[in-house]
Amino acid sequence: MATSFDTIYERALFKFKDRSFLKYTDELKDLTMKNYLLSAVVDFQHSCKTPLTYSEVTTESPDGAIKYAFDADLQNEEVEILATGMAFHWLSSKVTASEHLKNVMHNSDYKSFSQGAMLKELKELRAQVRSEYDSKIKTYSFRYSDLANLSPNRGA
Repeated sequence: MATSFDTIYERALFKFKDRSFLKYTDELKDLTMKNYLLSAVVDFQHSCKTPLTYSEVTTESPDGAIKYAFDADLQNEEVEILATGMAFHWLSSKVTASEHLKNVMHNSDYKSFSQGAMLKELKELRAQVRSEYDSKIKTYSFRYSDLANLSPNRGA
């Protein structure tokens, strides 16, 4: 039994709870989530002991949407790392969003709020999530690495 992308999407959505997803079409939601997951796969594929190859899955869904699943069963720890990676890439997209680079003027009191402060907070949060994400990958790598197969660094 392969691990479906939907399993990882559910875990990731719990981490970043983006309510703006509710206004997306199902097709756009799946495409967005798939791209965040594929970014996390790129980050994790060299450390993961399970090959992160995936295939299209034939389903009898009423909407006819194309579904994907990894070719192998992923461990809970691997699912967690990929979900954290998705949250990191989602947050990265929020940090680089153009609306955070503009200063917004509110009509109610004509008071300007600092978008720079908001951007700073988002960048700090992104750094914290990145640190957690990297830590999970490193812990996983140390836990499952095979030291017997490491080749010595011959250097130049």
